[in-house]
Amino acid sequence: MSPPPVDQSTALTAQTAYEICTRTVADTYATAQGGTPDQFVYRSIEDSTVIARDDGLYFVLVDFTNLVTTPDLAESGTANCYLGGTVEQPYFASFGAIYRPYADQLDPYNPEPGGRA
Repeated sequence: MSPPPVDQSTALTAQTAYEICTRTVADTYATAQGGTPDQFVYRSIEDSTVIARDDGLYFVLVDFTNLVTTPDLAESGTANCYLGGTVEQPYFASFGAIYRPYADQLDPYNPEPGGRA
């Protein structure tokens, strides 16, 4: 399942946070690895973690299959995002991919320093 297109409403919801996160991570890593975004296949929102935090950010954690890399690493990635803002102008406190065995070490309530607007 490739990241779905995002409906251009205003406020983020769990669904739109998931969609923006998966699309952004797929676009970023496909460019870096010389592939295309549809070569990153994400688990469904039902099989992912999406938490609405009290500070207006969403924490999104989604396992994915990377069809660009070698077969031994294809099932090893997890996308993670801390994002807020709106659908039209999302704000990323942090986003990226992590080696799946370490994903449970991420704290949904403590984003990494830095961020991207």
